[in-house]
Amino acid sequence: MADVSSRADQADDTPSGGLTLLVDGPYRDVLWPRDPPDVLVVDDQRKFADIVARSLERAGCATEVCTSLREMFTQIEHAPPDLLVLDRWLLDGDGVEACEALRCRGVAGGIIVMTGDAAAGGDARLAGADDFILKPFAVKELVTRAVALTRRVTGSVTERGEGDRSKRQIDEDYE
Repeated sequence: MADVSSRADQADDTPSGGLTLLVDGPYRDVLWPRDPPDVLVVDDQRKFADIVARSLERAGCATEVCTSLREMFTQIEHAPPDLLVLDRWLLDGDGVEACEALRCRGVAGGIIVMTGDAAAGGDARLAGADDFILKPFAVKELVTRAVALTRRVTGSVTERGEGDRSKRQIDEDYE
């Protein structure tokens, strides 16, 4: 199974250019019992961030990409996302410290921190992140964590049998 980091060099140079919503994405109704989440992906490696964003778009999410903490704080002040996928280390600061600052500002959306260090994941949780994922990671793992976290944060539940259907669709798409 390919991981995200091994495909970063294969991404095109097209910037995501703001909000992209795949209203009729292939798994929208299966994965998201309510409206799909708005996701903000923050990583200073633009190609990597775009791959993560496209993977979540494929699952039906609306995504936007930021490449700095400064840009992220501006975006969140303007339109807080339902889910933030945040790199641990960015050129302009520490993603874990940013988690703490966001929680102090009352940002309630879900936060997943991407890190290469498991100990940093624990620090991220203590600072306000809901989850962390170790780099390199499989796209399927990120999508399933995003689905689970968004359901917890929004309080939405799938109807009986929908969980099995979601799992089958994710398995088919990301295997």
